[in-house]
Amino acid sequence: MSETDLIKKDTFEYIHSCYSENKHPDSKDDAVFVKRNRITFTKDGQELAIPEYVPMENVQRDYWITKKAFRKHEFKLEWEHVSKLDHYTCTQRDLARQICYKTGAQYRKGMRLVEAFRSPYVYGCDIDINTVVKLQYKKHHPREAPASLTYAVQDTEFDMNGDLGMIIFSMSFKEKAYQVVLSEWVNDGDTEQEYIDFINEELPEIKSRNIKLELDFVDNMVDGIRKMYQKANEWMPDMIGFWNIDYDMTVILDILKEAGVDPADVFSHPSVPINYRRFEYKRGPVTKRKDDGTSRPLAASEQWHTVFTTAPFYFIDPMSLHRGLRKTKAAPSYGLDYTTEKFLGKGKYHFEHERLKGMPTGTGRWHMTMQKYFKKEYCAYGLIDCIRVEELDEDQEDVAIKLPLLIGDSHFKDFSSNPRQLCDDFHSFCLEHDNVVSTTSDRMKHELDSKVVGKELWINILEATHLEDIGIQVVDDDLFRSSRMTIHNFDEDLISAYPKIGILLGLSRMNTVFEICKIEGIESFKHRYICVNLTGGDANAMLTCKELYKLDGLDELHKKFAISHNLEVAA
Repeated sequence: MSETDLIKKDTFEYIHSCYSENKHPDSKDDAVFVKRNRITFTKDGQELAIPEYVPMENVQRDYWITKKAFRKHEFKLEWEHVSKLDHYTCTQRDLARQICYKTGAQYRKGMRLVEAFRSPYVYGCDIDINTVVKLQYKKHHPREAPASLTYAVQDTEFDMNGDLGMIIFSMSFKEKAYQVVLSEWVNDGDTEQEYIDFINEELPEIKSRNIKLELDFVDNMVDGIRKMYQKANEWMPDMIGFWNIDYDMTVILDILKEAGVDPADVFSHPSVPINYRRFEYKRGPVTKRKDDGTSRPLAASEQWHTVFTTAPFYFIDPMSLHRGLRKTKAAPSYGLDYTTEKFLGKGKYHFEHERLKGMPTGTGRWHMTMQKYFKKEYCAYGLIDCIRVEELDEDQEDVAIKLPLLIGDSHFKDFSSNPRQLCDDFHSFCLEHDNVVSTTSDRMKHELDSKVVGKELWINILEATHLEDIGIQVVDDDLFRSSRMTIHNFDEDLISAYPKIGILLGLSRMNTVFEICKIEGIESFKHRYICVNLTGGDANAMLTCKELYKLDGLDELHKKFAISHNLEVAA
């Protein structure tokens, strides 16, 4: 065997992908554009990861339709055995038409997939096409652990003294950094090299991180944005982060819209054919429905926005990810300065001058003064914000390690959706056991759903009557009974626990014979907390027996016991 034969063959590592349809009016093609690493091996066995961005045109995805002999159920099942299903494949773009043809439903051009999914005989279609491709890569190129993501950070600065709009656009990526600066904003006679030299000297991080800074003056920020994403497509990071992405992305898209420029042509990798280029900014929910039926606004750090674009980088808001990974206790602030000070012991760029006395860094007056009198320093300020976010992730590994590890088989867009991630996992689990999970539609509600107990007002304070000595001792006396005062308390939140509560309780349409909508003689409020008690096992068994089955409580039992044994009953 030769030395060449001993070298491992190249393999591939899936990073992320974006689905797109060919926009040509006569085309029925679609494609998934995949960011991946080509893993090559040196003679001594070392791995080398080479980033690539490749198209997969007309990807065939699986779907299943119930065989005619078994089409006897009116409502959707949760899953079905493969022996009762016919297996087909088609492209994502043709999925709705094919399902309608196979189920005998009427198809119309432009039909939404959830409409085609109304049939109770459709299976395996809920899984996203990007997840389909991800699973294909995992099957054909198995890896022990998900890839560690490479991560660039961008930031914009907006004119606060006039109407110039965006004046600085910055990006840092490991040992590289790039800035575009609006020519109209800088002082007459200033040169790009002067700014580069100043920032290189001003920021110690330039030397400590061995950063090579590039900087361009631009006549308008449309050109600046183009240059920035030309550079991003050249560098090809896996991820690009904006701290509070909605602000920066809105500014960028407003500039392009005003100029009549299609964002798809700006963000897409140059290898993507024009008809396949895609850009879509999808804002996440800005309110959350509470248990009492009302809604509350979501803070920017609680929102999860998604960018779909045919580019080798995926946009993420590290602020939202940071909070999403630390839900147990909200921080006093999710501002960048507070967060980096807490975890790194250092914050934003700090500059002292007579003109800035009495102006805390980051205030409106500070920004206005810096932009007017200290332009080079303000560029350093913009760049250090990017570098700090990189340093934060190097310390906490939220983007590089935790995100790809926790997302599993799902798409990054579904990080904030536990049910979506569970559905993707369940899809694979069912297939491993020769079953296929059903497909949801836009008509999943049944007319009887309105009869069952609603989801509002499910939070109740419940006693645990049969437990002994659970409280702290507040009187220094060995004979003193439990105070029932506790240091730690826990609750069962059925709404927030969804869908895990369904797994723990083994809930399924397959094993649910009926649902109780009302109990005669039990008012609605008691009905609710009896239901919650039942999920707690024996923790509140006494209360359940007393309220539901009308059995005696402990006091009544004590009296009856005393009377039956001729004992004196305490007053």
